[in-house]
Amino acid sequence: MLRDDELAELQCTVAVERVSASSGHVVKRQVMRSAAVMLGRDEFEELVLRVQDRARGHAESFMLRNFQLFTRFAKDGKCTIKVDPEGTQVLVSDCPTDRLCTFLRTLKIKHEASRDRKPVSDRARLRAALPRSFNTISPLQQKDVEKANELRSKVNAPLQLKGLTARSANKNKAGVSQQVKRPRVDCNTSP
Repeated sequence: MLRDDELAELQCTVAVERVSASSGHVVKRQVMRSAAVMLGRDEFEELVLRVQDRARGHAESFMLRNFQLFTRFAKDGKCTIKVDPEGTQVLVSDCPTDRLCTFLRTLKIKHEASRDRKPVSDRARLRAALPRSFNTISPLQQKDVEKANELRSKVNAPLQLKGLTARSANKNKAGVSQQVKRPRVDCNTSP
């Protein structure tokens, strides 16, 4: 059984790639053989991914406002987290598969549960003058899962379209809509 603090931390090999926005090529690549990847929150309660190189003691943090997960090879202990506004890719490898899957599931649910929060602007960050902090994320709770499911159901709910009732009036007896032939305006049909 994993401890609560182990759910938000991975011991693995990490490659951090900086990608050029214009060409899409890798500008800088840093490989960390013995790294710790931690999921946490900053002083404004926003999700942060921290990558710490245990050999050098160097740590780097990435804000997880907009990101993409590539998990095709999660069963092999590999995944990629692409942080969109920064143009950075975090490539995780050599990770135990069960720990990686649990970490990714925690990340997805915590991100979905915090979607309704308004992000803090850069100006508000500068004006707040709060000291920088990083707190390891709390373990998943039932309320996080319920909130994520509630937000998912709102996104997947059918849209209520207004003003389209006149178009839907052209239905036959079976309830299937029919085409309505209208005369062409651009051609002259006189003999």
